Amino acid sequence: MPALEGDRTRWVDRPIREASVLIALTQSGGVLLTERSASMRDHAGQVALPGGRIEPTDRDAVDAAFREAREEIGLDPGRLDALGLLPAYLTGSGYRVQAVVALVVGDLDLHGHLLPDPREVASIFEVPLSFLLEPRNHRRHYWQAPEGLRAYYSMPWFCDRREAMRLSCVSQGGEDSASGREFFIWGATAAMLRNFYHLLHAHRDVFPIEL
Repeated sequence: MPALEGDRTRWVDRPIREASVLIALTQSGGVLLTERSASMRDHAGQVALPGGRIEPTDRDAVDAAFREAREEIGLDPGRLDALGLLPAYLTGSGYRVQAVVALVVGDLDLHGHLLPDPREVASIFEVPLSFLLEPRNHRRHYWQAPEGLRAYYSMPWFCDRREAMRLSCVSQGGEDSASGREFFIWGATAAMLRNFYHLLHAHRDVFPIEL
C-alpha cells in the first residue's frame, strides 16, 4: 500500500515549513507519545510524536528530532540510535514532517529519566508497539471539507493505570479516572504511525515482529 503523503486540505496560508518528529522505540516494546499543551499555537492539546521545526542549526532531520525530544521531554540524545526515516508527510497546518525512527538504548523509566517542558507538553506516555501495529486498531474516518470528502485515521488508546505513564500536570480535561484515561491518537500522528506499520509489514521477512 502506498504511504500516506499528507493532508490534502490546507487550512493555513503560509509557506511550507520543514519539521521532524521522533518515533522512539523503547526496550519494553513501546513508542513514546506526548499530549501537547493546551497553550500551543499549533495542534494544541493533541497527541503527538516529540518533534518540531527543523532549525538552521540542525544538521538534518535526525539531529532536529533528537534535539526536539531533548527539549520537549528531556530524552537524552545519547540514548538514541537512529534506525531510519519514513516518507515525508505534509500536514494541513503547513508542515512537511520527516519521521525519524530510533531505538531508545537501555531501560527507560518515564518517571525518572524524562522531564517534560510544561510549556509544550501536558503529558508523556508509552503506547505498546503491538497496539499500534494491529490493523484492527487503525480506524478510518471521513469529514466534509470545503474541497470535498476527506479521510483521516485514528488509534484511540486507553492508558491503564498499570501502564508506564507520566502526567506533568493535571490534564486539561480534569483529573483522570481511577482506572486510567483514553488518548485519542489521530491525524498526522496516526498517519505516520500507520506508514510505519506498512513499512514493517512490507519487510516482515526482515523484522522479527509479529504483525
